[in-house]
Amino acid sequence: MSERSGDRVVFTPPASIKATADIIIKSSDGQRLLAHKSYLASASSVFEDMVSLDEHMAHGIEDALPIVELSESGNVLKTLLSFIYPGPRTRPASWEVFACSFNAASKYNIQCVIDSLRGYLTWSDFLSSHPVAIYSISQARQFHDETRIAMNNLYTVDLDVLLSEDMSGVPAQVLATILKARQARADSIMSRVRGGSASDYGQPYCFGRLGTPAWVNMWAELVQVQLAKKPEVQSSIS
Repeated sequence: MSERSGDRVVFTPPASIKATADIIIKSSDGQRLLAHKSYLASASSVFEDMVSLDEHMAHGIEDALPIVELSESGNVLKTLLSFIYPGPRTRPASWEVFACSFNAASKYNIQCVIDSLRGYLTWSDFLSSHPVAIYSISQARQFHDETRIAMNNLYTVDLDVLLSEDMSGVPAQVLATILKARQARADSIMSRVRGGSASDYGQPYCFGRLGTPAWVNMWAELVQVQLAKKPEVQSSIS
């Protein structure tokens, strides 16, 4: 997944960082970010290994600080640093920045960033714009509460909208699981609609037909069509 060209992350580091930094992180788009080996090492065992290998790092002209080049963009690295350092944290500028930052945090084993970004998996804006991707990430990380919330949200999304989402990085099996769950929910609702008793719904009765009125079957067929688009009870049988 790539970021949009308009995404821009602003990271305001602690005031002392410029004077005491002992390493430069260079992003894939050429941005140079000052950092501290101690902060990086304490946040990530992967970073700890990186910064301990000074002899393999390029050295820049500025203050002769070692430079470690990473494959992530400046926006993503700024997001990571804002959660590693104390102080104000940077909200991801977009879903793309969030997803790339979350993947980078997993890649570098930065648990504090994973824990912090986890809260955005239930953010309404992201649930609305990328429900399938949210479910995929939550399921892969075994975030049970977030997975449940994401699936409940997916029940409320029209099928056409769901299938129009950019599913880069979403395994086919995940999409199959979502569609299967939606179908099972729709089938369960239809089972109650067609087989409901008077105690369930106050089943209509036509004395002229000595049975169920014709409109009930027509209504049930309409409900079935609606459920195929969105397996949600309230919008289907109200």
